[in-house]
Amino acid sequence: MLAQLNQLLTDPVAIYAARGGVALLFALAAWSKIKSVSVFRATLADYQLFPPGFVAPVAILVIVLEIAIALGAWFSATAPWVMTAAMVLLLLYASAIA
Repeated sequence: MLAQLNQLLTDPVAIYAARGGVALLFALAAWSKIKSVSVFRATLADYQLFPPGFVAPVAILVIVLEIAIALGAWFSATAPWVMTAAMVLLLLYASAIA
């Protein structure tokens, strides 16, 4: 069983599929925020995680991070760092929602 898991984790098809899935997830997330930045900003403000003056810059930062993750997932040199950033960002989203 462990050998099969090791094969899966080193299989290039599985690696590129996972990276492509993460890239697609974050690209679509960024796109939906870009389409309606004001709605995203208002939603972010409703969570009351940041002082009102920080909401707009944080909204832009989130969009930029999502775009960077979506693009960086495709490059082997940046993939480990990008996947770590994606995991951290998803954990931050989950903790903000909880």
